[in-house]
Amino acid sequence: MTIITPICDRIELLAFYLQYYQRQGVERFVVALYDGEKSPLHDAIRRVGNRSKVDLHIRPSVICPLPEFSGPKETPGINLIREEFIRPDEWFAIADLDEFVRPLQADNLIDLASRAMASGYTAVHGPMVDRIAAPGQFPAIDPDNTLDEQFPFQCDLTEACGAMSSKIFLSQGHLAVENGHHWLNNGNVSIMRDGGEVHHFKWTSGIIGRLQNRLRHFRGQRLPWAEESAKLLKVIENGINLADPNLKVRIAQALGI
Repeated sequence: MTIITPICDRIELLAFYLQYYQRQGVERFVVALYDGEKSPLHDAIRRVGNRSKVDLHIRPSVICPLPEFSGPKETPGINLIREEFIRPDEWFAIADLDEFVRPLQADNLIDLASRAMASGYTAVHGPMVDRIAAPGQFPAIDPDNTLDEQFPFQCDLTEACGAMSSKIFLSQGHLAVENGHHWLNNGNVSIMRDGGEVHHFKWTSGIIGRLQNRLRHFRGQRLPWAEESAKLLKVIENGINLADPNLKVRIAQALGI
């Protein structure tokens, strides 16, 4: 199985990501990198891939000035990658670098894809759960400790703020990827709902600044996601309140990573 991974500006989770998805049955990793070889992350990504001993390929998602970068801008490039690496009848995975899919009622992603295909589905969807640290602050990623240890709780922060809180993370190669890969509007698609949980490791050091930058960026481009960033900033400006009943904070389901 191949996984497509869009990357723009951060790779501190990359080593964890490669290790985790290898265990999920992924054999080939294709990074859809903003600015391609021009990116300052290009060589670092290659080094992490070599250390992890994985079959890793890097392709540009979109090459443009950063103020012009957006999800809709990179989506055509991601689909070119899909067409290059994935056969029309082949299943593939797609996940951002902070998204770790936990299959439900399946041993790994390959097993989940087989079950979905046997039931007549052409794509698999799942809800996002936000992984957070105690006591609701935003730590830097520690490469020497597991993510389960660093982020022992999960909650519904994204959903509570009205942002898109589910993802398509598996689909057949003939289906085009859409912006954000939250859903598919292709005519000939049958989606298995809740086939896995998408564990979201977004809430790390620097998140306030990143959301502020996204808010300015989205407002500058007049994109509808500006309001989502504004809501998220308001909720987390003083850290995450673990006692907020709207967030439904609970002990996380361990990923073993």
